[in-house]
Amino acid sequence: KYAVLDPELTVGLPPYTTATTGMDALAHAVEAYTNKTYNTKLENKLAKEAVKLIHDNILVAFEDGSNLEARQNMQRGAFYAGRAFTRGCVGYVHAVGHTLGGLYGVAHGLAMAVLLPHVMRQFGAPAQKRLAELADVCGIQGENAAQKAEAFLRWIEETNAQMGLPDGFDVIRDEDIDQMITWAKKEANPLYPVPVLWDAKALEKIYEMVKGDAIMVTEVGQHQMWVAQFSKIESSKTLLTSGGMGTMGFGMGAAIGASMATKERAVLVTGDGSDMPDTNSKRPVSVPKTPGVKNAFFNESCLMSLV
Repeated sequence: KYAVLDPELTVGLPPYTTATTGMDALAHAVEAYTNKTYNTKLENKLAKEAVKLIHDNILVAFEDGSNLEARQNMQRGAFYAGRAFTRGCVGYVHAVGHTLGGLYGVAHGLAMAVLLPHVMRQFGAPAQKRLAELADVCGIQGENAAQKAEAFLRWIEETNAQMGLPDGFDVIRDEDIDQMITWAKKEANPLYPVPVLWDAKALEKIYEMVKGDAIMVTEVGQHQMWVAQFSKIESSKTLLTSGGMGTMGFGMGAAIGASMATKERAVLVTGDGSDMPDTNSKRPVSVPKTPGVKNAFFNESCLMSLV
């Protein structure tokens, strides 16, 4: 009968965890609302309220974890979304995400953040009306349902990017995809009342879409380590740039820009990282999908290794 939502308990939550758990709550609300089959007016109302709360507060909470109003609103949004999907159910975002978590250890919220726009976009017209209604709730504009739905999905992608979340996972192996499809189908079909029931080919498209690149920030001992994972390329040439993490945007931009122009391997060598935002938060930093280094590890003083 009661849910205790105390925002003070979440003040110390790192930005990365704030981002991924917030996007997980958004996935709960969006999937519950677009499923619609089992929903009553209550589930529809709660799902829309959850989306609005998350839309208005997730970046505030991410950027300022001490903002109690934003933290409280995110808690309410997560609670409303949870109540909505208790009856409305989730869908392929979760079915596919669970396979990535189970097989590769991908954090659940991160999987939800990356998969949500891809899955919703692939549903096409059957999901557009409901997505457009969510866009309306958030004040996102468009001339028709299709445009509003796409604008809503772009907002999700832009929010992910603003929070430094990647848009893909390079851990996905081709040889695992058939097994993951089997698992996802077994979970979702026909339990989840999704807008469109997918076959193996449709699920394969989703896995192919999110086979990609990421830069993840982790912490090793007392030192910060940035793990950059880009697309495989054939060239063995290397471009080196340097500078403290405060100039990371410039240095990385130069490296990535060069790799785009030359199709060669770009490596960023960084400084001590002391002035990089959120260095203790394990926050990921994302870059566009471009040719570049496969794995580059940076510590407090230099490039540690290139695999």
